[in-house]
Amino acid sequence: MALSFLPEEEQEIALTQKKWEAPVGYNVQINTTMYLPQKSTTNIRYKATVVCDKNEDTQQVFYTIDRTTPVVNNKPPKDGFEELTYTISSVFNTIKLQVGVTGKPIALINYKALQNKWSAIKNKLQKEYTGASVTNYILATHQKIMREDVLFQNLLNDPFLMVFFGGYYTNIAEKQKLVTSQNHIAGIDIQYAIKDTPSQKDASLVAISRLGTAQFSNQDYKMLQKYCKRKGIAIENSTKAQMHAILNGTSMIHQQTGEIHTIQSNQQFTVATKLLKEVQLHIKKN
Repeated sequence: MALSFLPEEEQEIALTQKKWEAPVGYNVQINTTMYLPQKSTTNIRYKATVVCDKNEDTQQVFYTIDRTTPVVNNKPPKDGFEELTYTISSVFNTIKLQVGVTGKPIALINYKALQNKWSAIKNKLQKEYTGASVTNYILATHQKIMREDVLFQNLLNDPFLMVFFGGYYTNIAEKQKLVTSQNHIAGIDIQYAIKDTPSQKDASLVAISRLGTAQFSNQDYKMLQKYCKRKGIAIENSTKAQMHAILNGTSMIHQQTGEIHTIQSNQQFTVATKLLKEVQLHIKKN
């Protein structure tokens, strides 16, 4: 970091991605709470191993992410449908991404490998499972995977990938940043306008405080109205202006290597002062 004689709030801190000397292991925990019509919480835990490689000639940066099978609510799958979703999610246990200078993914490198893995698993599932709902679920998954652009975008909406590749590099305090979250309420994807505030935590770590706010369209509000009516959630007197989504987070990143140490993130979705959904994510280096 260059020395500066500017007031602290005006100083800029810039991080650069570098090749990590060894794979880094992380513990990941995601808590999703739906508050209405009744409160329910889903806890997902897994481990991730991340490798960052950088071609010093081209300056291209590549990440490989290997994830273990997630454990949901500290229990094994309770029925056939949960086993089905576990099996499908295993297709994406290994993801390889090319990442731009800010730390945002720009390409899915191992698409063909994922496609081949899915083809083998799909044939197995079609032999083991019957019924219209399961068949439709497998077909919908197949349609997403067979289009590289659709699969890439769906992967970026994954809670872990969305936060881990949050664009923390170059000038951290740059104002024009957008992060998209697939919130899974009424099919609404939430786009947050991000403000990052960096601070020097100690001699080696930079802390980045993140605040994201969202804007919604009239179509978003109509989708939410239909969802709430179907779920028996009363919002009849609300307006689009009363829809709010807030993202708060803190990331700790090594200043010399660009290696991520911890990330904590919280998303809240409210309408007419009613908290509908909250997603808490914790990533910690082993």
